[in-house]
Amino acid sequence: MTYGYCRDLVSSIDAQPLYQCLGYWINEKGDMFTGIANERVGSERWYDKFRCMLTRQDQPQWFAKSLFAECARLYSPTDGPEKVIISPIIPEVPTPTCFFPDNFTGEWVNTANVNARTIINATHIHEISQVNNRGWLRETYYVCQQISRQQYLVKSVTKGECFSYYICFDFKDRHHNILRYRKSKSFMSNVYDDLSKRDPLYEVCSWISFGNDANWKYQVFVLDPPAPIECPFTGMWTFKQVGQPNSLIQTRIRGGITPRPRDHGWYITCDPQYMVSQWTICGDQTKSMFADREYCRQLDPYGTPIGVYEQPDYIYQCAGYWREDSRSYLITYDRDDPYINFKCWVYERIDLFKIYLSRSAGSFCGFNQTSQSFEAQDGADLKIELEEAERIHDDCPIRYDDGRNPWQVVDEFLFYYASATTLMPSLFIYIFLILLIMNFF
Repeated sequence: MTYGYCRDLVSSIDAQPLYQCLGYWINEKGDMFTGIANERVGSERWYDKFRCMLTRQDQPQWFAKSLFAECARLYSPTDGPEKVIISPIIPEVPTPTCFFPDNFTGEWVNTANVNARTIINATHIHEISQVNNRGWLRETYYVCQQISRQQYLVKSVTKGECFSYYICFDFKDRHHNILRYRKSKSFMSNVYDDLSKRDPLYEVCSWISFGNDANWKYQVFVLDPPAPIECPFTGMWTFKQVGQPNSLIQTRIRGGITPRPRDHGWYITCDPQYMVSQWTICGDQTKSMFADREYCRQLDPYGTPIGVYEQPDYIYQCAGYWREDSRSYLITYDRDDPYINFKCWVYERIDLFKIYLSRSAGSFCGFNQTSQSFEAQDGADLKIELEEAERIHDDCPIRYDDGRNPWQVVDEFLFYYASATTLMPSLFIYIFLILLIMNFF
């Protein structure tokens, strides 16, 4: 530690004590006491050599330091004879020598760690994450150094750490709101100080530096907030659900306090035989999935659904989808979820009229999660079985995309319905042309 003289503080001095940690203990209140010794003071002056410092596990940047070799007069990190506030700094400021693609720029969320925020610009990746749910943040900067194909060699510096490292990112091309990548192991940068003898690109970005685990998957960055995209499948479905009790889709009013909008018929009167669980992606709203736990499909005498004014219980906005390891993945965004806005789904079309979906417990799909998973050991909490239920005049056809080519530009899907009045004249014209050609031969 370095002490500097303050002109307006008489008791301040210039000093550079070198403290050695002797041990620490934690009391029942979570206070952490640490015994320290100044190595630049002789043992015969024990009253000047030993000190006690107090901090907390949930606030490790604030310290209270004693004036003598005792801990009894330290009550809190902000109440003591000497208060110390530690502000982490980065060990060095690397110079960028390459650029990330333009469509990488933005603020992203890592689905494997929703408490972290990642900001990417042309040359830097700035990651801000909470450490063990404490009140302080861990900030890491990744600075672009070299590029080889889709691999980016970066120099990593973290606030509060003493060393910098080389890391390699293997990015896939961005699609939708999704940026998939693999991250290599860390290599200390001082090993490559003499770049004329060793080039870090060939060692850090080699395939063995990414590990040899057979069960690996690309990690996922999702743009926050995501722009709505076309969902990978459309249609009108009824659904059955299997999962953990607290994860089932329940009837609710989004943004309201009433748990059941239909309480014994005060909202609408519906014959129980027409009460179904409905899942729709229809019409001009094919960028979100609407789930209604109790939907009334009964019609009035004029053929109008009596539940036309009902609101869905859940709205899952589609953010991106792709296919990996023979499984189709979908990321959705639920702005009404108070804890985790992003969800990962594994979806699969079982037959012509059925689609199975498995929802992740968090925001990242597990390694063993399939379209029929709903147990915590697979990283899932809910399984949805969709069965096609389009009626004659619903005009909600089925479209399905398994995500083999997520880079395909699909902005709007338009479905055309040809009537008999338009088909019959065309048919007569074709027959007339065929007969006319046959007459020439």
